[in-house]
Amino acid sequence: MTSKWFTDPDKLKSSQYATEKNLSARIYVHKKYSTNPIDYPIWIFDRMLEDFPQDATIIEFGCGNALIWTSNTHRIPDGWKITLTDLSQGMLDNAKQNLGAFADRFDFKVVDIQDAPFEDNQADAVMANFMLYHVPDRVKAIGELRRILKSDGVLHSVTLGPNHMLEHLQLIEKAIPHYEWRNDALPFRADNAVEELGKYFKMIDNIPYEDNLRITEVEPIVEYLASTARIENITPDELAKFRSLVEEIIAEKGEFYVQKEVVLFKSTGYALL
Repeated sequence: MTSKWFTDPDKLKSSQYATEKNLSARIYVHKKYSTNPIDYPIWIFDRMLEDFPQDATIIEFGCGNALIWTSNTHRIPDGWKITLTDLSQGMLDNAKQNLGAFADRFDFKVVDIQDAPFEDNQADAVMANFMLYHVPDRVKAIGELRRILKSDGVLHSVTLGPNHMLEHLQLIEKAIPHYEWRNDALPFRADNAVEELGKYFKMIDNIPYEDNLRITEVEPIVEYLASTARIENITPDELAKFRSLVEEIIAEKGEFYVQKEVVLFKSTGYALL
């Protein structure tokens, strides 16, 4: 089952994404222990350069701490006009701070994707990465993305598959009996994205980002768990048990291997409604 917090905008804004703190704990693990030599922000920006025109008007929903942009500041084409949006003002503040001197290249707006304050046919490219699974009414949200896009525009939406972080989740279940999360309960995921996007878009390509984790230190993955809101009322004893299980695996195998399943869905062409 999916925890209630997962699509509750008030909880998301007030706790999980009030600032970048929780997100940064998880980003750290992926950056430090990923097996793909090309970091995700570089990989996704390569796809953007392939798909977005040199003079594109771009709107990103759920920009978070602007990691994609801070990792590629010197690669941004001069002709791009970019608006970064997020449901959380705190995340937008972090994004602006992280961009530093480059922040002037961007507009920043607090936006609910279900009721986006943008004109019809305004954007050449729209991004909604790792965020559509947080939206209560995805049919309405995806409809808004199509409305905002020009007829020849492109949507980039990245999400997770049912095997993402599987070994991590299995270990949590051993340590925390009341754990109720399953990836196949994720509202918008790699195995149902085409069906949901296909209500509004005619052509949908899925492009996997091939990667896994080989974790060699205990505390970063413990902090990863502690940063998530998937576990409600987690106790110190349960967290300690999880830490002990990770320690045992690393002591025995030299690493804690965790598979990842990350997929970019590139959507173009209006579908008939």
